[in-house]
Order: sequence, then C-alpha cells, then structure tokens
Amino acid sequence: MSLKKLENPKSVMIISKAQDNHVIRLTQQLVYWLVMSPKSEEQEVRAAREIHIYIDGNLAQNPIFNYDKLLKIHPDFRRLLHFWTPQFCAETPGLYDLIDFIITLGGDGTVLYASWLFQNSQVPPVIPIHMGSLGFFTVFNFNYVFNILSRLLSNRDEQNKNDDDKDDDNKSDGSSSYPSYLNNFKCKTSPYVGLENHRSSSEEFYSEDNNKLCFNNLPTETFHILNDVVVDRGPSAYMSHMELYGNNRHLTTVQADGLVVATPTGSTAYSLSAGGPIVHPQVQTMIVTPICPHTLSFRPMLLPNDLELKIMVPKDSRNTAWASFDGRHRIELKQGDFITVTSSRYPMPTICLNGQSNDWYNSLRRCLKWNDRVRQKAFTSSDNYIPGPITVNALKSELDDAMKSIMENAAALNQTNTNGNANGEGSESVAFEEIPPTHPINSFFYNSYDPNSRFSDNDLLYHTNLSNSNLKNSENLGAKVSYHDIGFV
Repeated sequence: MSLKKLENPKSVMIISKAQDNHVIRLTQQLVYWLVMSPKSEEQEVRAAREIHIYIDGNLAQNPIFNYDKLLKIHPDFRRLLHFWTPQFCAETPGLYDLIDFIITLGGDGTVLYASWLFQNSQVPPVIPIHMGSLGFFTVFNFNYVFNILSRLLSNRDEQNKNDDDKDDDNKSDGSSSYPSYLNNFKCKTSPYVGLENHRSSSEEFYSEDNNKLCFNNLPTETFHILNDVVVDRGPSAYMSHMELYGNNRHLTTVQADGLVVATPTGSTAYSLSAGGPIVHPQVQTMIVTPICPHTLSFRPMLLPNDLELKIMVPKDSRNTAWASFDGRHRIELKQGDFITVTSSRYPMPTICLNGQSNDWYNSLRRCLKWNDRVRQKAFTSSDNYIPGPITVNALKSELDDAMKSIMENAAALNQTNTNGNANGEGSESVAFEEIPPTHPINSFFYNSYDPNSRFSDNDLLYHTNLSNSNLKNSENLGAKVSYHDIGFV
C-alpha cells in the first residue's frame, strides 16, 4: 500500500506555484525547516530524520528563493536539495520509488499537476496545502504542514497501518492525517484504421446503423487523469458529432457542444458546471455529462466503473473534435479517431484533515456554497399580545400611526442618501424620490389613496409608455396620478 511509504520517509517532492512570489517564499521557509530542524537533535536521531527534498527546477535561479544563499547557510542544502522538471519526471524510471510523499503548495490545479507528473506510475501520498483560490482538494493551511511533518520525520505516523485505525477518524485535534484515495481514469487515443487496412491488431464492432467499423487497438497516446476528459467542438462553429460506445456496444449519438467524462473526484468541476451530478469520491462510477446538447432528452448519466467507454468522431462528421485531459494536452480528433476511457489502476492517495467524507462535505459547503441559503423563519407569536374587539376608528388610528412611522423612516433614509451624495460619498440606502409630472415614467401609475373612499376602477391605471402629453392630460383618462407615492429603489 502506497501510504506505507509515510512510515519512514526519506524523500519529499514539493510542487508549488512557481509564478506566485508569496508561495515561493513559503517554499523557501519549508525547505529551510526540513533541512535545519533535525540539526538540534542528537547525531543518531538527526541521521534518521534527514530527508531529501525535490523542488521545482524553476526555483534554482529565482531571486526570491535565493538558492545560492541557502547553500551558504549550511552545506547540507547542497546535499539534500534536488530539482525536478517535467522532463525529469517523465524520463525517470521508478519515480514512485524515488519519492516517498508529495507536498503541494497551491490550489486544486497544483494537485492536478501533481497527478499529471506521475503519468505511468502510482502517485505517492499527497499533502495538499491551501495556497490557491478555491481549494476544494486543499484542506490544510500552511501551519498544518509542520505538525504533520514532525510526526512523519519522527517515525510516529501510524495512520493506515491496518483497518483497525479507522477508529481514529473521530479525533479532532487538527493534527491528524487521514488517508484517502481519489479515482483516476486512463485515456487512450487511437486513430481510425478503415476496413481496407484491417489488421490483426484491430477490433470490429458495429455502429447504430449496423455499419461495420474497425478500430486500431494500438493507442498513439495514453493519459492518466484525475478530474475529467473533455471532448468538444474546439474553434469550429458547428456542434460536435460523436458516437458513444460502452464495451463495444453503441450507446448513443452525441450532438452537442461537447462531452465531459468525469471521475467522482471531478464531478464538482466542469461536469457540475455543465449540469452533471455531485458524486461522492468513494462511489465507483464514470460520469458522462453532455455540454449544451442539441436535444432536451440527453441528460447526464452514471456508468459502471469497469466499463470501457469509447468516444469516436464519425467519418461523416462535418468537423473534427478537440480533447483535453485534466485541462492539459489539448489534441485534435479527426474523423474516425476515438478515445478509450477506462478506470486507472493508479488511484491518487491524499492526506485528509478530518477523514475523506468530512473533508468532502466541508469543501462542498466552503467552496461551492452547497445548499447555502437563509434559513426559513418559523411562525412567531407573542404571549403579550392578545387581539380583542377593536373599532373601525381604533384600527384606522393604529394603521395611520404605522404608516406615519414608515414614512418617517423613509424620509430619514432619503435625507441620509442626500447628505452622502453632497459629501461625495456613495450610499446604498433605499430612498424615495419625488417624480416630476413631466418624467417619462414607463411603469404602472397608482392613484393616491383616499382612506375615506372605497377603491374604484379608476384607482389603478394599467398603461405603459405614457408620453409627456398623456401625463399632462392624465385627468382626461379618468385617473388621478399622485407622483409623490411613486419611488425608485
């Protein structure tokens, strides 16, 4: 199990946003702490706690990181500090064996980038530190990392040694580090072969109209993704035209702006914005969400995780399609090309704050404001007020007093707004304005209310777009317009 690597870690990979100066400074502090903190220990303990650190190669010459000055502080910086690049990650065999765990300093994109760097191997356990904008994955603030690292480097981290440790999920001291696994997909792009080029490396199946199709089993590219694969129309003005297959059986024809195939982890990303469902990361499923479909009946669907899904651009499509994988490596799919999506054998382990489910629910509320609204008020009653018989005059007096109080408050708000504008200060207070008779009001006009009379048919004038001449002659229309009772909010 990959989390066993945390029991006695010897190396860490730090992935940070190299374009953010604040994050660079925190990376420098973290590197300094990792190198210098064991120096105060005894020789035997110091050797056990030493750890090799791999940081972004872009920081080697960064003036904020100050690598040259770090070398002058202590010679161990030269021995323990190493630099990684995307090429180094892609070309190093056994990268998983080289790195014991990962620390990400950034947002959700940094976590996705960490997964992307380990394309053909298991991803080491990830400690996600929140230094970005949204932070759905990143549940730790920067101060937590020192607490976790102290436990790891002291060889006291016993999490996930066996299933009995699940009882520890009830701890809430803020220093716990719980394991969780995020599902990955494996995507393969393959070219169209055609019947005339049928070879032993191809497979046959049939389209919706029973036309025999032949596809190449040898993919040109393979990607492991954490969130989603998106196939869309790209720069074309035409809608996308795709055929969707499950285990070589035709499922449907997609005519839409595009299609999102998401993992449960990616269900709260692009798929959610396109109308897809929110799926718990422990649910083993594949989410297919259309982007602006050209039919009302094409709704998102959940498919079994062991399904082999094929997305093909048919030969009669008016345009090509474009695919991206976790928002990266955008490629063009020509007529006859297709993508195969299956469940990956490499899930991504991450360290949680309060358990995977608790962190996930908290992220829904914190980042997406899920089901966040003002609570409906209960009906209230006062034991001090018991309605009894009341005369008409008493009721009129009570209502007049209430209206007088309301109008006094409105006048006070209007005065506040006027004073604020006179002083050059903006004001968002609600105010009532008197409307001159010549104002071109395009709304309903209400008759002034006479409490001594009953409503009549002329009390409301339902007429819009009245011209100035009509306003002047409003008496001729049989309506009495009171401009003082009309206000803008």
